[in-house]
Amino acid sequence: MHGDGRLPLVVGGTGLYIRTLAYGLWEGPPADWDLRRHWLAEEAAQGEGYLWKQLAQRDPRLAATIHPRDRNKIVRGLEVAVLTGKPLSEWHRSHGFLERPFPSVMVGLMMDRAALYRRIDTRVRREIEDGLIEETQRLLDRGYGEHLGSMKALGYRQITGYLKGRYRYEEAVHRLQRDTRHFAKRQMTWFRGDPNVHWLTLNEEESGEHVAHRVLEYLEHQGIPGASRVA
Repeated sequence: MHGDGRLPLVVGGTGLYIRTLAYGLWEGPPADWDLRRHWLAEEAAQGEGYLWKQLAQRDPRLAATIHPRDRNKIVRGLEVAVLTGKPLSEWHRSHGFLERPFPSVMVGLMMDRAALYRRIDTRVRREIEDGLIEETQRLLDRGYGEHLGSMKALGYRQITGYLKGRYRYEEAVHRLQRDTRHFAKRQMTWFRGDPNVHWLTLNEEESGEHVAHRVLEYLEHQGIPGASRVA
């Protein structure tokens, strides 16, 4: 894209993905599968949430950014702490994420929390109206079991619970709205820890087109070549 004179824009993505893309990544020790099996067996014996509590004791900073059901990230955090004797969040801090493989500018969008939560609740109902239930059912019919990591993603997990009869429709909607709000809160916690993010405060009534205009206007003020040609 650079060679073609175009400006790459990365929109969304998890905090770690964006950080890795912009600043590089501390690779850490390779996976220890015996240790991972041990942790998963402990979770099975002690109950859901046990591993997250263990991580919160060993690495509270990292635990604050991870959903209690995200076993992959939780186990990796525990694994690094055990194998290196140092929390993963400390390794990230010492690494500094200072590689900067290419120049970048990061823009974050924020709004009043109550307004954000209203938008999330509305978005969830719109996703369901647009076919989330049918999409989830098709995946289940094709053999994608709920044990798969991809089926534990926001939306699929809650709708699968409804389709399996574990809770009613409105409870599934409520769970998805709640879990999406929690995810948004964790994302804000993560990105607010990055001093390089420039924040734009939005009004609840602003259209996507107007927000895009504000972002591009900021990029132009930062002297980013090609920002005016993105639209």
